[in-house]
Order: sequence, then C-alpha cells, then structure tokens
Amino acid sequence: MFHADGTERRNGLYCNHSGFAYYGPEQQDPYTPVPLKIKDIIVDGEHVYPRGFWYFNENKMMDDTWTPTWHNLCANRRTMAQTAVNFDFILWCEAGLDAQFASIAHKNPVDGTPLSDFEQYMALTWVHELAHYIDILIDDVPAMDYVGEPLMEDLLDENGVKIDESDTPVLTYGPELIANLVKYNPEDAIFTADTYSYFALAMYFEDFIWEYYEAESFEKWSARGGRPYKKGPYNGDYVKPADLPAR
Repeated sequence: MFHADGTERRNGLYCNHSGFAYYGPEQQDPYTPVPLKIKDIIVDGEHVYPRGFWYFNENKMMDDTWTPTWHNLCANRRTMAQTAVNFDFILWCEAGLDAQFASIAHKNPVDGTPLSDFEQYMALTWVHELAHYIDILIDDVPAMDYVGEPLMEDLLDENGVKIDESDTPVLTYGPELIANLVKYNPEDAIFTADTYSYFALAMYFEDFIWEYYEAESFEKWSARGGRPYKKGPYNGDYVKPADLPAR
C-alpha cells in the first residue's frame, strides 16, 4: 500500500501499546546506529522531533495531542482498536484483546436476530479499522438521533470519570445510528467506518434480508411478497425496531 504522495506505507499491526516508549529531545535516537540526540534530527533544514517521540518497532511517532507521559492511543477503555493513519498502523487495544471478545464463538442468525448482536465480533472491528486505514477520509462521524439532532454524551477521562456534561458528540456506531445518518446526513454515511462493517456483516449472512436490521429469511420475506412492513430507512421515514409489528 502507498500514501497519496506515492511513498510506501509501513503497514504495522500492533497488539496493545505496552511496548511504546517515550524518548525526549536530549536522549539518543534508539534507531540510529551512530550517536544522535533526538533534538538534532533534522530533515530539510527543520528539527523533526523538537518534543521527542514515542517509539515502537522502528516507528517514531509524535502527534500534536500527545505528551511525554501519554500518547493518546486507546484512551477510552471501551475502545477495541484504533487506527493511526499518519503512522501506518492498526493497534488492538486491551478491550479488543480481551479473552471474552477475542474468543466469541461464531453463530448464525435466525429470524429476528438483530445485526447489533454481532457488535462484539472481532471480524466486525477488523473491517471498521481497515476502512479507516485504507481511506484517510473515512472517520467515525458524529451521530444523530431519530429526529436528526446531534447526539451528545458526557466527556470522560481515561479512567471513566466524568469531566463535563454533554460536551462530546456520540459517534456513529451500530446499525440504528447508521440508519439515522443515512436519513438526515446521507453524504456522511459513506465516510463513517461502521457503515462498511455492518454492510460486510449483512452480506456475509447472505441468506437473510436485513431490511430492518434484523434477520429475516428469504422464505419469510418472499411469503409476504417482499414488501416492507411500513416505510423504512431506504424508502421513507426510519422505523425504530420497537415500532415494528409482531411477526
């Protein structure tokens, strides 16, 4: 794979960040075989790492939001994985490597199984992160509620302690929030990574129709003439699953 400027990507895959180490400006560059202080690394006449860098697997990293004590990766304890596009790697966080998450047995859907039942599958996270990695424009887009208003949540620190109330946008994760985005801001739907995850999941379970984000067999769908129960996300107003009639 290559960057937009034609340079080759390093394509790193890291499991947890426990091996990341910070090197300050006065320390020796751990990669260079000859003695060289980090503050003296100059490219095209500019000091490249005036604040030092984080180092792992021959990869030197420093972002505007990073500090000598924290690299801002996997900052939320619920984060399964994170893609660092600028540094050419995908990082699996502790939550993503949790034994329960990583060992969930494969199951097949039956009529009525919601797509959200598969949200803890490692394969779903893989597609999500690869979407970020392949296209820098694909992000986690701020979510909208059922009436098109921005969804907000309390701002928490890395320990889950509330800092401010309703100060952080909820991001578009999961089929229901994707559907809201499709209705109210469709141009952003193709730029949010979970869109690709759940599309891939629905296509993998190809023996089912996922019209309302719940599995429906072709037989059952055909028996009612392939008609929607009522207006759905692609032919009118979005219908919350709770509003669907009993089947």
